[in-house]
Amino acid sequence: MKRIYISIFIFASCFSIKAQNQSNDTENYWNYHDLICKAEIAFYLNGNIDSCLYYYAQAFDGFSFNYVHDLVNAAQIAFYNQKDFKGYIYKGLEFGLKSSHLKQIRLFANSDIIQELENYEKTPEYLIIREKYLASVNLDYLNWIYDFGIEEQLEKGKVDYDAYSLNFINELKLKIKQFGFPSNRTIGINCSTIFAEAKRDELDLAKRVKSVPAVSYYKTDDQLLSNHFVMPPLHHRRCSYTELKEIMLEEIAKGNFHPREFGLLYDRQCECEITNYNPVFENCPNLIKENGVFRIGNVFLKEVIGKIECSDEQVNSLRRKYHIAPIEVDRAKERYERQYGFKLFWGFWDCL
Repeated sequence: MKRIYISIFIFASCFSIKAQNQSNDTENYWNYHDLICKAEIAFYLNGNIDSCLYYYAQAFDGFSFNYVHDLVNAAQIAFYNQKDFKGYIYKGLEFGLKSSHLKQIRLFANSDIIQELENYEKTPEYLIIREKYLASVNLDYLNWIYDFGIEEQLEKGKVDYDAYSLNFINELKLKIKQFGFPSNRTIGINCSTIFAEAKRDELDLAKRVKSVPAVSYYKTDDQLLSNHFVMPPLHHRRCSYTELKEIMLEEIAKGNFHPREFGLLYDRQCECEITNYNPVFENCPNLIKENGVFRIGNVFLKEVIGKIECSDEQVNSLRRKYHIAPIEVDRAKERYERQYGFKLFWGFWDCL
């Protein structure tokens, strides 16, 4: 046990050193992710609730944009430990949270927070918060993502898909340069009625797919607490991680992309190496041989990545490099979900 505590201390310390070397700017989001990692390590591995909430406060108060799933996870930890938790929930409203998101969390089943939030959503105060949130969302950018997402679903599997997906990568690079990576901060978290709220209801995804029966399955999945629409086309292109790596790292620093999403795309490319998915991409580097894996993602990806021989030390070495909490934190989260009704993994393929 002593060895674990020492290694985790070193893990957290390395975060701070790297972040400070990269930038002194308080809005450098590598620093934000360091604080979130320290909060999670403090609670899930060391059982120190006070340190956990201290680091969460440093992250949430010190940065203008908060990842809403971090706020919800912090609220669950506080609630479980009989600490004030509602502040995290109400702050989450500023970043797209709704009462409906909380209904999937078994831990809150006997709390009054859902009813309280439903009542609050009927007040003028909430409408002001919601309008401010909607104003922060680049709806034209989201409109482009919806259009491309539908089109990409129709194109995948065709013989010329590789050329099509390369065109997407090139267009996406231009869009990122102009607007930032299409994610929570730039285009908001998934919401099936976001355009209707902005009086442009004809652009909501459900109405679009009605005219394209072949993609009737294509939905917003409002419960993810993230915006996932750029991820499927990146997953369908074998080398997307390599092609976008440097851009993604820059966007993480700006708060426009998440390190765990970065890790998921890396692991997906590793999966393609194993399964020989889309072998036309012959110049993809062998990531597994060079670095190991992150072990991030849902059951399907874990099943494939789990076959790769890679020690926890190797996994944590890679995670540490990109400011992601150690694998032991993920395992502890899974245990809290099973035993206590937490909901701690969010986003595309549960990568967040």
